[in-house]
Amino acid sequence: MSSEEAANLAPPSNARADSVGCYNSTPVRTIWAPSSSDIVYGVIYGQANDPTNGSWSNCIDLTFTIGLQTDKHIFGLSAFSVLRNYNVDLSGGITLEQMEGLLPSRTVDSTGYSNLSGDGFNFTGSMGGTHNGTYIFKLGNMKIQDYERAHTFNLNLDLSTYRFLCTPGDSCRYPDGKEAPVFG
Repeated sequence: MSSEEAANLAPPSNARADSVGCYNSTPVRTIWAPSSSDIVYGVIYGQANDPTNGSWSNCIDLTFTIGLQTDKHIFGLSAFSVLRNYNVDLSGGITLEQMEGLLPSRTVDSTGYSNLSGDGFNFTGSMGGTHNGTYIFKLGNMKIQDYERAHTFNLNLDLSTYRFLCTPGDSCRYPDGKEAPVFG
């Protein structure tokens, strides 16, 4: 993100979130069952004292849901502009990563989404390549193109699901409905 974009990005805070009706500016991760979880997050963006647009803010509420299978896992990303701004495009990346203990995780599969536009953004798909080990899904590198305000925001998000465990011959799962340990 350039310094100009950083200066124009509305600071995430509960007061700012409340002013635009954002669900939550802090990621909320939930395990619903041994094979499903989600992340709910409000992306707050805007400009402060812009010479053309003045000061404004908007929020996009995101819900990222996963359903664990044996090797390939289904996911859905849905979002909507709180201000019902139909002139917004959303794009970014999703990765499936294997945890390597204390070492950095290793990308197993990845996909991108782009030009999700309008009041309701929806993207579904599947990613795979899991076998034995501990894994997570990550959302990152999001781009918001707000055409009404003629401004693009590049956000380097690092949102990850809870860790889940995969064992040979069995469906991947959250053991006992909880996050998997770091070392599987």
